[in-house]
Amino acid sequence: MGRYFSALGIVLTLCLANPTLRAQQAAGEPSYDQSGVILEKDILPGAPKIVLIAGSKSHGPMEHEFFAGTAILQKMLKQNGVNAVMARDGWPKDWSIFDGAAVVMIYADGGGGHPMLRKDGDKSRLEFMKRLLAKGVGFANLHYAVEYPKEYDKDVLPMLGGYFEPYWSVNPTWVADFKTLPQHAITRGVKPFKIRDEWYYHMKFVDEMKGVTPILTDVPPDSTRGATGANDAHGGNQEVQKHKGEPEHMAWAYERADGGRSFGFTGAHYHKNWGDENFRRLVVNALLWTAKIDVPEGGAKVEMDSSELMKNLDDKRPKARAAAPKPAVDDIAKLQGEWSMTTGVADGFEIPEEMKPNFKRICKGNELTVMNGDQLVMKSTIALDQTKNPKTIDYDVTDGPTKGKKMLGIYELDGDTFRSCFGAPDAPRPSEFKSESGDRQTFSEWTRAKKQ
Repeated sequence: MGRYFSALGIVLTLCLANPTLRAQQAAGEPSYDQSGVILEKDILPGAPKIVLIAGSKSHGPMEHEFFAGTAILQKMLKQNGVNAVMARDGWPKDWSIFDGAAVVMIYADGGGGHPMLRKDGDKSRLEFMKRLLAKGVGFANLHYAVEYPKEYDKDVLPMLGGYFEPYWSVNPTWVADFKTLPQHAITRGVKPFKIRDEWYYHMKFVDEMKGVTPILTDVPPDSTRGATGANDAHGGNQEVQKHKGEPEHMAWAYERADGGRSFGFTGAHYHKNWGDENFRRLVVNALLWTAKIDVPEGGAKVEMDSSELMKNLDDKRPKARAAAPKPAVDDIAKLQGEWSMTTGVADGFEIPEEMKPNFKRICKGNELTVMNGDQLVMKSTIALDQTKNPKTIDYDVTDGPTKGKKMLGIYELDGDTFRSCFGAPDAPRPSEFKSESGDRQTFSEWTRAKKQ
């Protein structure tokens, strides 16, 4: 604990001494009133149109603030004469807002829950977007939105030029120092900058990076590539470890074969980073370039008071809880100790047989830890309700990639066998013990580990 407070003191000292770091700090009290943001309507009719799609609520406070971050970009683009039409919660309610768009930008959670991979009834968003891009419409993905499941590579690579591929790319938090920038319209008016973020890197790019221009490049610390021998979807793998000490790209421009332009940017996990003038100018420049709008020699206008960082936030404050159901003492007691996975299926994808022995769950009291080898999958508190049919189990995640999220599930406990099925973080509770492609549910079976 002492080391924690010492480190905190150092950070505060640096912020006070360094005006660039001070500029990143949010000012004012947080506001969760989002009613002032214009949604799915023109803000500058007749001007070039960029559609901005903000994802649903995600992560903890001041992280993945997709709505607030996109609202800032909407204001910045308006300063540059752009009709920035914004939609929330991953996709517009009215698909007609895409009409006449020069660019579509997505700033949202990605991976298997990527909003572009979902369907609205029989309408495929992915196929719709591919048709849009075939007409030369620009495409931009920010932060988690650059991650797609590997099976979509043939769709995504021609659209974006590169993407985060699980078990190939990594997503560590580190301080990137962009000391040199390429001569490109996107870097106009952008000075070298240094900033801490969850900078994904080692993207899967098109062959020979044809049409790709790296925009932000740095050499990450070797420690961010994961532990030696790691094989984790996000936390390190053998491919990324082959390139220790080499430069990696965190943002790129892509001139597509169909004549359109695309932009990928892996930062913007931390909302306060929009307070850095160079950070936000680079993204606004990139959106103008992707729309084939001339970027001013001195870069785009990005005037903003630091108080803007505290506006339009998603309300992630802890909610008052209703009285908990009667403690399920019997089943909690039976769940104690270590369990080994025998079956695991996530979104219809079955975990390979050779990987199952790596997964362990350890229950102590009402606290659960799930490990994949030496990689932490999740720590959480458990709440059971044995009065329901099927019985329910809730996880409040306290550590791991889904920290701060709540996961709702159902379970069965029969002697030394435990079965459960969970929805994705903050998704509805499943009603059956199954996992199929697209349902974003995880089904697993565990057996109690034998005492040595």
